Amino acid sequence: MRRKAPAPAEKRRRRRYSITWPILSFGFLNGLFLALNINPKADAFSYVGHLMEGLGPWGQLISLLIPQVFFVVIVALIYGRAGKGGIFAVVLAFAGGLSALLSWYYAAGMLLLALFIGSLSVRPRS
Repeated sequence: MRRKAPAPAEKRRRRRYSITWPILSFGFLNGLFLALNINPKADAFSYVGHLMEGLGPWGQLISLLIPQVFFVVIVALIYGRAGKGGIFAVVLAFAGGLSALLSWYYAAGMLLLALFIGSLSVRPRS
């Protein structure tokens, strides 16, 4: 007997999350920016902070909490998608970005290893 092709809903359920972009953006680019002494997040949040200062102490409190909330949400999403392996992959990519000024070959190798570990550690959707 021939097996029927899975229905589109079953195909969608079997798809796996990808954590390529969090590894590249949250890991490697943050490490590279830190190595180059560039902090684009601080510039963006300082602009928002200046806008919020007009709202008084509540605006200042909100402008201080926004970066921490974003960080916690991103780490929770990475952990939810890939678990401890995903967190390890992002930390490895961050270290690769930090080492980019020392050796591009070493940084590229660490990034590729982080992408490989991240692809192995993703959890299937339920």
